[in-house]
Amino acid sequence: MIEQGFLSPRVRASFAFVLALSALGCSGGDDEPAAVVESFCGKVGGGPGKAPAMTSSIDADDAAIQYGGRMDFTDPKGPLYSAPAAYAKVRFSGTAVSVKFEDEFRWGRRNYYDVIVDEGSECERRAKITPSQVSTEYPAIWGLADGEHTVSFVKRTESSIGNVTFRGFGFKGDVGAPLDVPTRRVQVIGDSINAGVGDDLPPKDEYPEGATTATLCMEDSWGVPYHNANKAFGALTARHFGAEYQLAAVSGIGLVQNYSSNPVDDLRPLPEVYDSVLLQDPASPPWDPKAFVPDLVLIALGTNDFSPGDNIENHPRIPVDDYVAAYIDFIDKLRSDAYYPDAKFLLLGSPMLGDKYPEMSDTFRTNLDTAITTIEEHYASEGVDAVKSLKIDRQLNRGCSAHPSGAEHAQIAGTAEWTGHQQIIPVVSELMTW
Repeated sequence: MIEQGFLSPRVRASFAFVLALSALGCSGGDDEPAAVVESFCGKVGGGPGKAPAMTSSIDADDAAIQYGGRMDFTDPKGPLYSAPAAYAKVRFSGTAVSVKFEDEFRWGRRNYYDVIVDEGSECERRAKITPSQVSTEYPAIWGLADGEHTVSFVKRTESSIGNVTFRGFGFKGDVGAPLDVPTRRVQVIGDSINAGVGDDLPPKDEYPEGATTATLCMEDSWGVPYHNANKAFGALTARHFGAEYQLAAVSGIGLVQNYSSNPVDDLRPLPEVYDSVLLQDPASPPWDPKAFVPDLVLIALGTNDFSPGDNIENHPRIPVDDYVAAYIDFIDKLRSDAYYPDAKFLLLGSPMLGDKYPEMSDTFRTNLDTAITTIEEHYASEGVDAVKSLKIDRQLNRGCSAHPSGAEHAQIAGTAEWTGHQQIIPVVSELMTW
């Protein structure tokens, strides 16, 4: 019997791919475990033995499903989306669950997904799903205690990796009553940091033989199996407060200029893609801002604006005053009646930027911190108490491509201890009285 939950993350991913190639109807029967394997409680992986056949299913338009993230519901039975950390969640009773979806396989690459059962509980179970081009239904987690559970299907990877069409859930059991609707809403606007780039590397003692951080971070083009927006500090903060949340985050994007200056890339900065459902697609359907009106907007931009970029000659140093003016224009738009006039805003610094690099005279970190402080002071001078700023201390950035690891994201958010450093959750708690 293969107990997937005790394998290394890389082997688990390979095992998930094998599962993906198997039709649901080809497993179960005599191979189904007769009882829950208690040691599987809280483990990562599908379950003990082979996945059972599901006995019921629901389509994506079932009223019991709760969605989070920018999605195109033109086809209610197949909502289309690309946003990182976008999710579908439902309650069910039974012992196993499957997910039904179709990955775009944009440019021959794939997205990765998490299925999480009973998130936050002592017996939380999760499995990473690696899609295949020959399957549309994936046995996800089984061997559960027979009773009531919640399951979330979460897109780990960012918009540029491609779209997904969600089709619904299957159960060895039955769908349950609709979930309570969260009363709080958080929107996160950011770049690769909140898209979760490289934040889910396994512990080094679980690396496959011969693997290094460099080789893992090159898997599937650029370490995509280890991207997880759901572990980034924006999503962590929202979940801490039990909020419904959405991420508008794209790798390399800036407020004024992106990291890339290569004309073959999409050079539109965040304000130019903000009103799109699919942020990576110039032909995207428009996003209706009234479809999701947040109480709190976390903005974590500036890392790419103030970095050296991919070509110093074509990535000019932005004067702080110019950056501040552009930032205020964007916030004024979001505070208008057409968007979120009652929302509060928290402008965040960067855990990646530093000074004195690549030139000793460079002050990238200082410039961003000065900018967000200046913006807060600007609104305060106008009697507006709804825009605050928070400098984020630099991290060691142990994830891929010098990005924060999952543990470092937890420290920044405040779900893990970070002695002597400011964290987001206490600031949000005071700002929102949550």
